[in-house]
Amino acid sequence: MPIPQIKITKGEQLLIKNLVAHYVKNRSFIEVMLKQLSDAILGSPKLMAYVHSTKARLKDPEHLEDKLLRKLADAKVKKRPFTISEKNLLYKINDLAGFRILHLHTEQIISINRELLAVFQEYRFRLFEKPKARHLG
Repeated sequence: MPIPQIKITKGEQLLIKNLVAHYVKNRSFIEVMLKQLSDAILGSPKLMAYVHSTKARLKDPEHLEDKLLRKLADAKVKKRPFTISEKNLLYKINDLAGFRILHLHTEQIISINRELLAVFQEYRFRLFEKPKARHLG
């Protein structure tokens, strides 16, 4: 997604640079959480019975910078404050880590959702937003 052509001040550029540096500094913490999630999911035989394959990833710092610049530009266009800070970065940007579950049959999503919720409950993972499903066919 292209970044709208908006003047970014040196202070805003520094803020974005500091936010990306904060992410990089905390990336190992995010990686540990992603590993715990991955281990919990892959360790569930009931869930894995429906899974074709999985993929985990951490957001690339350059992609985070692009995303933050787009969010800043969007805030400026809409004349709204840019509210992302080091204090809330890990909460406001919800795709710093991702875990994808691929399955073969559409109807499996009901069972996958049920078993995922059971894994989340067992490991006391807290959901901040509802799970998302996309059809890739």
